[in-house]
Amino acid sequence: MKRIKIYYISVAIITAIFAAAIIFINNSDSLFGYTFVHNESVSDADAQKDYRININTAGVDELDMIDGIGEATAKEIIEYREEYGNFKNIEDIKNVKGIKDKTFDKIKRYIKTN
Repeated sequence: MKRIKIYYISVAIITAIFAAAIIFINNSDSLFGYTFVHNESVSDADAQKDYRININTAGVDELDMIDGIGEATAKEIIEYREEYGNFKNIEDIKNVKGIKDKTFDKIKRYIKTN
């Protein structure tokens, strides 16, 4: 019986500490030397910037920055673009050697054509 009481008291203490930590973190702008940036501090202009990479104008270095595209695939994209012209839409990138549905699903939110 004594063990059960100790268990419940321990759980209650841990829960209280956890809740206090959450409250502290939510009301603090920094923790352990890290400063939190709140959405309110992002300007409207920054929030509306389009950071996607234009696959019709990007070079190897830009394309290589996309998660899922390595240097070899970036070169394939440029070779395809030089041979067939600009991509009409982002789905056309699936015609490039090495880019299939799985890769496209991974990169589609990072690319654009205009």
